[in-house]
This record gives sequence, C-alpha cells and structure tokens, in this order.
Amino acid sequence: MNDIQIRPNTYLVICKQSSKSFLENSTPVFESLTSKYYRIIPTTVENTGYTDIVTLKDFYCNLNDYFRQSYAILGRINIGEGTKQNDTFDNSNSSSDTSSNSTNKTKGDDIEMIGLAVFNGDVLVGELNEDESICHLLLTNKLDNCVITFPNPLDNSSNIDLRIELEKNTKNSVKLVNSSPYITCKLNVSARILSITNNSDYLNSDNLKTIENYLNIYLKNQIMDYLYKTSKEYNSDIVGFGKYAVKHFTNIEDWSNYNWLDNYKNAFFKVSVDSKVKSTYLLLDS
Repeated sequence: MNDIQIRPNTYLVICKQSSKSFLENSTPVFESLTSKYYRIIPTTVENTGYTDIVTLKDFYCNLNDYFRQSYAILGRINIGEGTKQNDTFDNSNSSSDTSSNSTNKTKGDDIEMIGLAVFNGDVLVGELNEDESICHLLLTNKLDNCVITFPNPLDNSSNIDLRIELEKNTKNSVKLVNSSPYITCKLNVSARILSITNNSDYLNSDNLKTIENYLNIYLKNQIMDYLYKTSKEYNSDIVGFGKYAVKHFTNIEDWSNYNWLDNYKNAFFKVSVDSKVKSTYLLLDS
C-alpha cells in the first residue's frame, strides 16, 4: 500500500499457478493496451457474477477490519489439451515453477478469473467456485445480473435458464443467542426465463409460480451451503456480518473482547428468498 508505483485500485488476483506463468499466458489479443486488457477481465462480473471486483485497497482494509475478513479474485490458467493442471495452491517460489510450467504450456493457453480466494486473517484458507461467488454477490448487494441453470420443475428431462438480479437490497441481521451469532438473510430476486422449449407454457401463472417456488428453494440451498462453508470450514466472514452484530455491544472494548472473527465459526443461519419470475415472451396469446 505504501509503494508509489502500485495504485490502491489495482486488482488483486490470487493465482493457482506461478504469477510469472499467469502473466505469460495473459497476453492481449484484441486489445493493444495491456492496462485496459487487465481492467476489462474482472468487470465481466457485471454480466456473470462469477467473481467479485477486489482491489488492493479493499483487501488491505478488510485485512485490518474488526467486522469482516479478506478475499481476492481467484485466477487460473486454462491448460490446453494434453497438459497437466495442478488444482492445489502452489506455495513454492516462482523460479522453481518456471521450468515445470513451461514444459506444460501449449499454444492457445489462456487465463480465467472465476471464483474467490478466501482468507482468514492473512492466511489463504480456501476458494469459492462461480456458484458460491454468485451467492456472495447476492448477500453483499453487488450482483448486477447473472444467468443460472437448474432442472426444469415442469419438465424433468430439460433444464431451465434464468437471468436473475436483485429486486431489493438484501436485508441481513444478526442476533446473539447464547453468545452465538444467529444470522438472518432476506433476499428479493427478480428473474426472467431465457430458455423456451416447444412444450413450455410460461404464460401460465401456475407454471410461473411453480418455477418461483423451485427457484426460492434452489437459491436458499445454495446460499446456506455457501454460508456454512465460509463459517464452519473457513471461519472467514467475507460478507461482513460483523457490522450488523456490533450494535449489540455498548463499547468497543466489549466488542474486542467478544472477538467476532473467532466467533463467526459458531454462527447459524436463516435464509429466505422471495423471487418473481417473468416470461420473456414478447407476444401474448390473443
């Protein structure tokens, strides 16, 4: 943060391979300005929700925060066919990685920034996939829109694609029950159906209600899995529920003694989702 050559709004990416290999494979093809190329990639979150926009400033502030913990963009190299990919984080130095990665490199390799790298303090504790990243954006009110796919409740032999977005800001609240955090999350989501089959009737209100109920259950289960994974497995409050819990303490000394970041692992959750699904038909039956 004190280096004058590194800006606070620099994107922070945690790569599963060596940083040198990541940069070598991240070569602009259609964009002549390298800086613009790197800026465009993470902003795809606005259309996919597969990661979050995390800057060095965000990471540093969260690292020194009493209410939340840090996370970063998760990057990886798309290894071409016939090459080997190591799915575990590599803690060795870049010089020892160079030879092994160079032998596995093939023409056409590229990079992707999907998911989040989760930290507990300054220690990397795990990663989240694209579905869990969408849950994170829903809870932090950062989701613009994204497309999700799940089994069609009206036809078991097909899937249904929905473009979802937040209709209202997610309401999060925290209570303390026997000193354990009880966290409530209420989400309001609007969705539009993107996939249409020959036999589908998405103008029928009963069918839309069935899809809404299924979407509510689907999102609730996904978010609950995300919350228990970050709390029980990673013990990392990257959503920032601590800012809702601090109101239960009269002074900063009591809050510090409670040690929210250590007690988050004892949290239990209640999630409710209210969705409104609309058909994308342009013409109604006459």
